[in-house]
Amino acid sequence: MTQLSATPVSTYYAFPCPNCGRLPPAGSEPERCECGYSYPKTYVIPYDFPWSFDEPFWSELRTHRALRLLGRFVGKDPGRLAELRHVEYLALSRYPSFGFGLLEEFRVLRSLELDFMQIKTLDGIGQLSLTTLGMTELKDLEDIGALGGLPLLLLRMALCKRVKDYEPVGDLHHLERFDLETKVVPSLGFLRRISTLRRVALAIDKVGSDAVAELSELSKLEWIGVRQRLLGRAGLGRLREALPGCKIDVW
Repeated sequence: MTQLSATPVSTYYAFPCPNCGRLPPAGSEPERCECGYSYPKTYVIPYDFPWSFDEPFWSELRTHRALRLLGRFVGKDPGRLAELRHVEYLALSRYPSFGFGLLEEFRVLRSLELDFMQIKTLDGIGQLSLTTLGMTELKDLEDIGALGGLPLLLLRMALCKRVKDYEPVGDLHHLERFDLETKVVPSLGFLRRISTLRRVALAIDKVGSDAVAELSELSKLEWIGVRQRLLGRAGLGRLREALPGCKIDVW
């Protein structure tokens, strides 16, 4: 397996498949998904590498259909992000003055990952046709109401600590996998509204309602990953009894 270098590199990167939402094995270099999707090569700028829209970056950004732009942006023209409307997969970190208006013309974008971005809402995301979305440490994010109606197959949220209302997730009527990492969630009842849900990972310390009762109603689940502290030994036993056909992994 090729190791990612400390400098920008072009590689087959294992981002979630935009056609079926499957996650390739960690560390793999997939060229084709089981569903038939052909992975493009991803241009990766690592976290410790500054970049801009100048050459030689611009040529790489224009010729790659998958971009993982994690380094610190040092250019003077962040608005030029809007010119990269050809990409299918985009990962952005710490990007200055980001707003979903920059992605307005991204007609083929299906997979998006954001981390360490200074946004309070997801307003404008509804104009995209995303099938996979990852959000990590969006510390200012409070309102995820704009999620409703997106054709998401996979949603991953980690350490977006100001989000308190997860009800909009229940309006994702194609969602098959939901991964959530946070401290406290008022309720998991919103999951009952997603008839397509098959896999749930819950790195949660506490739920304000009866988590076991709410999860027990998700009879179509194939897999649950959950923290031991969330359910306790007795709760885990109840859940396994309620969902005998579901594999339950405990961390």
